[in-house]
Amino acid sequence: MRLLLLAWSLFAAPAFADDEIVYAKGTVQSDRFPDADVDGPEFNDGTRLTVLVREGDRLRVQAGMRFGWIKAADTTKTAPGGDAGASPPSIPITIP
Repeated sequence: MRLLLLAWSLFAAPAFADDEIVYAKGTVQSDRFPDADVDGPEFNDGTRLTVLVREGDRLRVQAGMRFGWIKAADTTKTAPGGDAGASPPSIPITIP
């Protein structure tokens, strides 16, 4: 059993390493379930969302402990007030 867990961790862990991050465009009302008309949480403009599942033009997203299905068109990869993939600002260090 331990060998099975070890083998799983070696191959499955990299699949979870690269979370896709998107941001809500405007106020986005999510659906609780993909196949039912039940409202889920509302995500405000610029909310950082982790994509859990991509299914056609819909995304299963997470923000903290809130989960919902939204349209991919209601998201952007550009962070609020910045560029997508922008490097963080550098901090000057002076060594005496």
